[in-house]
Amino acid sequence: MQTKLYQASKAGNVVDVRKIQKMIIRSKEAKFKAVRMVTQDNRGKRTAGVDGVKSVAAEERISIAEGLTLDGKASPILHVSIPKGDGSSRMLGIPTMEDRAKQALACLALEPA
Repeated sequence: MQTKLYQASKAGNVVDVRKIQKMIIRSKEAKFKAVRMVTQDNRGKRTAGVDGVKSVAAEERISIAEGLTLDGKASPILHVSIPKGDGSSRMLGIPTMEDRAKQALACLALEPA
């Protein structure tokens, strides 16, 4: 579907681009891929957010993927102070696993366009 999305975007067909993006966001395969990207493939998979979740079992991954919707709402972000090389520090925001999965799902639909 991402290939079709790229081809429609390249052709300038905005109606088909929007239709295919909605299909990707609603598809189970894309939701499972987004959850896999966040919980298994990503380098920051062991970084806990506000929810405190570091590792996710297979059953939990399935339940996250089935309940994944892009509703425009995100959980609060945990801000952690990280030291810099010059001795000062900067703040780093760490979202929850579910919010990361929502971002990955949106990325799957937006990047090919």
